[in-house]
Amino acid sequence: MRKALFALLLIALAAPAAARGAVTDRRPEAARTPLVDEILLVDGTVLSGHIVAETDSSITIETASLGRVEVQRAQIQRLAKAGIRYGVADDPDCNSVLLTPTPATVGKGDAYFRNFELLILNGGYGITENLDLSIATLFPIGGDWNFIAVGLKAELVDRETHDLGLAITGSHLIAPDAQRFSSLAVVVGIGDRRRSLSVAADRGFNEDGEAATRVMVGGDLQINRRTKLFAEWASSELAFSFGGDDDDDDEFDGFMTLGVRFFGERMAFTLGGFRPVSADTGSLLFLPLAMFSVH
Repeated sequence: MRKALFALLLIALAAPAAARGAVTDRRPEAARTPLVDEILLVDGTVLSGHIVAETDSSITIETASLGRVEVQRAQIQRLAKAGIRYGVADDPDCNSVLLTPTPATVGKGDAYFRNFELLILNGGYGITENLDLSIATLFPIGGDWNFIAVGLKAELVDRETHDLGLAITGSHLIAPDAQRFSSLAVVVGIGDRRRSLSVAADRGFNEDGEAATRVMVGGDLQINRRTKLFAEWASSELAFSFGGDDDDDDEFDGFMTLGVRFFGERMAFTLGGFRPVSADTGSLLFLPLAMFSVH
């Protein structure tokens, strides 16, 4: 179980990519053209363009003729958003599946906090539009600190302005009773705020010079206004020693997850099932995995 916690911490560190798209949209006009949102006002006026921001009381749409227009929800008779009638809300975790990293970054000055299982704490900050800093650790259960992991993500190609997004990530884990561990990853992905597919290839190294590779695949699909489904899979060699004893029962050769996310404007709650992939799982189906986030 010790190795599972270390691996889950590293995964959680690499995953976060909060929702820059939940409030703002950096895409140029040419990239927005295929996404046509329509707002029908109570007076019969139709506004067509791309919705760039939403709150509980208003919607802001960027049109070709009028520019950016803010409309009060009380004035809206009908909303058709990117081909989905009556619209959908924007997932504040839209650029992250759950544990699978995506090629997106959060945007300059944006921040987030995530809590996995009330045990793993993770926060991040957008240093620039294309560079994020992330920190993860365990909740301080005892008097001694457990371990801390620091990571960076650099977005090279924006998935929302190109057919394929690309990013590189790096992380370093320090623990008092275990070896230091570092990893580098290349992440590619396609999709938008309502559906996405990401693939990450991660190479990890410990102080003994051992190296291991993890490949992760994750996708999500929004099914209604405030609900998403997701699935993930990883094939991993990260069962080599993270420090401590090497009990065979502690093997952590990968994982798979299935779950659902419920969200509002800036908060989300994700509930899923986490299944370690190993030689001896017995009758285990899934372990419950919960995550709460604030952006």
